Amino acid sequence: MSQIINPYRFSSPALDYIAATGGTVTTDGDYKVHVFNSSGTFTVTDEGGAGSSTVELLVVAGGGSSGQGVLYGMFAGGGGAGGYRSIASHTPSSGAAAYSVVVGAGGAAVANGSNSSIDSVSATAGGCGAGISSVGANGGSGGGGAYDYWSAGSLAAGSGNSGGYTPAEGHDGGEYNGGGQGAPGGGAGGEGNDASTTAGNGSSNDITGSSTTYATGGNGSGGGAGTSNTGNGGSGSYSSDNGGSGVVIVRYKFQN
Repeated sequence: MSQIINPYRFSSPALDYIAATGGTVTTDGDYKVHVFNSSGTFTVTDEGGAGSSTVELLVVAGGGSSGQGVLYGMFAGGGGAGGYRSIASHTPSSGAAAYSVVVGAGGAAVANGSNSSIDSVSATAGGCGAGISSVGANGGSGGGGAYDYWSAGSLAAGSGNSGGYTPAEGHDGGEYNGGGQGAPGGGAGGEGNDASTTAGNGSSNDITGSSTTYATGGNGSGGGAGTSNTGNGGSGSYSSDNGGSGVVIVRYKFQN
């Protein structure tokens, strides 16, 4: 008597992948990408298994504003970029659960930005640039220095990486070196330039499937608000220009 063998007997079980909802969701090949341009909730509905159980994260805080200058007297320092945290592999701490997502606002006039966070990962707000009798603030990246119109002296820049992370979430602002222009804010990719008004570089990231630069410091002159959802600092001018809001992005494999 011949034996019939079940062809499905030796097939591999289906792999279990993480699944989630929240934010604006797009697909990049075998990956889902959740972008949060404002605060919300990332809900893991299946914590995954052999297929995938971890996520990639990008957390960028709000950038600091530039400082307050004096018309025909001084440019203020550029705002420091919001802290930049790129995490290649993160396991959601509570498995299948709802996770609060906080997207930090950019600093309004003469103010630091606000922190961004998801689960246990946080990024520190960018520091405000130096201005009238006020030094550059510390932050994810530090605000740039400036010239004190009232005391005819320089105003120091702020320090970066206030969160104390490794790798650093940001860099120091540039120091004022004369010429009536403000010094630039620090960025995720480098310090503000002490020798010019050029801001600290941002960092490029392709977590969404296309490369975007985040967390660039504010220039020491020219003015202008930081771009929304980049964490950029506001650029120095006579008035104080806002920093750019932050962003939180989650990416994970959902199929093979």
